[in-house]
Amino acid sequence: MKVKQIDNVVYGDQAGGNITTNNYILPSSQAASHMLANLLNRYKAEVRDATYIGQIIDDIVYYNSTKDTEVIGLEAKLDQGNRSHVFFYAEEAKDRFHKRLLKFQFSESASKINSYLLAQIVSNFQRFVYPRICDGSSSTEIDGLVLLHVVKEVEALQVGETPLDCDRFDIDGMIYFLTGNCHINWIEK
Repeated sequence: MKVKQIDNVVYGDQAGGNITTNNYILPSSQAASHMLANLLNRYKAEVRDATYIGQIIDDIVYYNSTKDTEVIGLEAKLDQGNRSHVFFYAEEAKDRFHKRLLKFQFSESASKINSYLLAQIVSNFQRFVYPRICDGSSSTEIDGLVLLHVVKEVEALQVGETPLDCDRFDIDGMIYFLTGNCHINWIEK
């Protein structure tokens, strides 16, 4: 079959015959990386086109608000969890992350990326670390679990060089930001 096409403007597929599509089911870690890559591309487009939204998405508002009615502060929470030795580092890391959160608050895709990463931290902490805190595991063991199941898992989600990439200091900032807002507890509640 011979097909002649002249001066076509196409925003999608164009063919002179059949178009075959393949549908793939990605495993969850690949799906998460794929989703984050798509959001990062959207973020880059927003920055390029200066298309920021004027409202913070609900998930960021949730993580930025205090979960408990009793607000005792990060220092007291770390002290209760026998982690007072990390307070100055934790405060600095938390503040740095909070500034990052504010910087990107009007970007829908950046907010979704930050929300996704915060959700991963809370979920992995609750699933792998908090039960060991409740069992009375040592601080050294808890630190190892945080590194393995929280920090390294978030690092594995990094999908390219962007202003939203997180180093370990940023990830620690997220952990202490969530601690300060009562989404993560270092003692049994």
